[in-house]
Amino acid sequence: MMRNKLIGIDLSWKSCNNSGIAIGTIDGKRLSVESVSFESNTHEDIPNICRMHKETLLGIAIDAPLLVPEKGGMRECDRIISREFVNKKIGCYPPPKDSCAKKLAAHLENDLGLGHAAPSRFILEVFPHPAIVTVFDLPERIRYKKGRVDERRSGLHTLRNWIRKLQFSHILPLQFLGDSRPFLEMEIAELKGQSLKNYEDGLDALICLYVGGLWAVDGKNNCMVHGLGLNNLENGYIVVPKPCCVGRIEGSTPRDPT
Repeated sequence: MMRNKLIGIDLSWKSCNNSGIAIGTIDGKRLSVESVSFESNTHEDIPNICRMHKETLLGIAIDAPLLVPEKGGMRECDRIISREFVNKKIGCYPPPKDSCAKKLAAHLENDLGLGHAAPSRFILEVFPHPAIVTVFDLPERIRYKKGRVDERRSGLHTLRNWIRKLQFSHILPLQFLGDSRPFLEMEIAELKGQSLKNYEDGLDALICLYVGGLWAVDGKNNCMVHGLGLNNLENGYIVVPKPCCVGRIEGSTPRDPT
């Protein structure tokens, strides 16, 4: 049976809170999104969702600190990201030593037979902000997580439009199938409170899925593993894409789409 299923997860910091989940299939050099779930996904639900795709699962990309030293605190990969992307106004928070993400990742590894940053049957730690500015060649991060409600809505609208443009990527075209299409058509102007946060989680999950797709197609050439090296992953790492997937197509540094 072909292993071509990918899962992107924007994991909540608290196990009882909602997480965004995007599921897709890699076919050659095209990534097809099949579903985006952004409501009522607690940490308890995630293993069962992933297990449903165990036979065809190629990999999982998660926005959360998956490998954390016992003492906790800033990891070398967090310092590297904060240093290299400071001009993009991006930085990392230090993960807690008792990270619930660490426990979930260990469970998924054992249950699904996954390996950190492995060529196949992989589990990856990713970080949407640096992925977004790299993939879309942006001068700084899109502001969609904090601020006034109208500012967050504007940021989510901008991010969603950039994600739509990935259908034209010459590196990894993205297409939306079936149940994933209504997600892209939701009226952001009507979202507020928890529904606005949930939609943010869904978009972040899509970014995680796309990074997982870039890794699956050609991880060595498409991505950088920030940390202490592939032989020292236990102290933490973050996978960030190398290529500008949209900007090169347009032939210039992209601006915010309308």
